[in-house]
This record gives sequence, C-alpha cells and structure tokens, in this order.
Amino acid sequence: MSVIHGPKIIPSASGSSLLGKAGGKIGGMATSMGGTAAVGEIEELLGARFDPAPAYLFYVSISGLVVGLFTVCEGLSATRQVEELREGGVNDHVHHLPGGVSQGKITLKRGLSISRVLWDWFNEGLYNCKVKRVNMSIIQGAPGMNSLTAATSNGTGIVKTWGLEGAFPESWSLSGLDVNNTSQVAIESVVIACQSISLLPVVGTPMSPSAL
Repeated sequence: MSVIHGPKIIPSASGSSLLGKAGGKIGGMATSMGGTAAVGEIEELLGARFDPAPAYLFYVSISGLVVGLFTVCEGLSATRQVEELREGGVNDHVHHLPGGVSQGKITLKRGLSISRVLWDWFNEGLYNCKVKRVNMSIIQGAPGMNSLTAATSNGTGIVKTWGLEGAFPESWSLSGLDVNNTSQVAIESVVIACQSISLLPVVGTPMSPSAL
C-alpha cells in the first residue's frame, strides 16, 4: 500500500494498532539510521510505501477555516543567511558562519470570481495602518484527501502541514485580460508575507506515526 492513498492501520497480535505500538521503535530507527536503509526498514514495518506526495493536491487554511479554492501555491521556503569570513594566512578555504533565517513570500493564485475576500484583506488597514495579520496553514494532501478530512485534522491523507504565523498580504494582482484569448481564465493572485514558517506535527499516519 502506498502512503499517498492515506493511512493504513495494521492490527497486531494483541489487537492494538501497529502504529501505536511501533511508534517508539520507528522513532529510534529514524534517528539511528539514514538514507534508503531507514526508509526500507520503516516501510517493511508499517506495510506502506513512502511515495512522493503529489504537488497538485493541497489546501489552505486561514484562521482555522479550510479554503480549497486556490490552484497554485508558490514560494514556501526558508533561507538562512551565511556570512563568509576569510582568515588571514588561510588560502584554501573560507569560513561560513550561520546567520538569521528569513521566510519566503507565499504566492496564492485562483480563478477570479465574485468573491472579494482577497481584495478586502489587502485593503484592510489602508488608511489606519491596522493591517490584518492571520495564522495560516498550507496542508499537503494525498489522493483520497478532501476538505472534510483536512478540516477535522484527523490526519487522513495528510502528508505535511506548514504553519504560517502573522501572515498578511504584501501585494494583490490580476492576470492580463485579452479579448483575443478565449481559452484562458482571469487569475487573481496575492503575495503573502509572514513572521515565521513551521512544520507542524501530523500524528497517526504512516508518514508520521509518532510525529517524527
């Protein structure tokens, strides 16, 4: 069975879930082993394959409300600044010192509709500087996942969940309009800045049976 088809509970001899019983063992394996060897051992233990997650299936949750209308999510990233330090008399290498971490700008796109939620969000605080900040989640799903399972947060079909804290829109834009192009739809985009990005634990799935 593949992980991308959702979690699979395998009964043990005592009737309890293998995931609950083997969580500690898997955690130890993950920390003591590396590469394909660790993946192979965990797959054999769980009876599941760790297939790559599909890029087309994701949900956006804003302040706890799942919004499944976005068709593109780009820019989910974090970058650490690195300072180069040259030491006198050392000519064969340069010291690299780790610095602060900055988060990427998230771009969300969807087909233009009568909804003005994104436009109103961008314009809030235009005259009083009280820009609305929200906490958001980008939920990476697998085939079989739907808005109900994402909203209930029961882990069914969820591969990863990224949390964005203090998010607010930096820019809003609309794709070009062309009367000669009858095959394209108008795309509404919003670029979001945030204070921090974190990878939230998802417990009880083959991908993360013990919140690894």
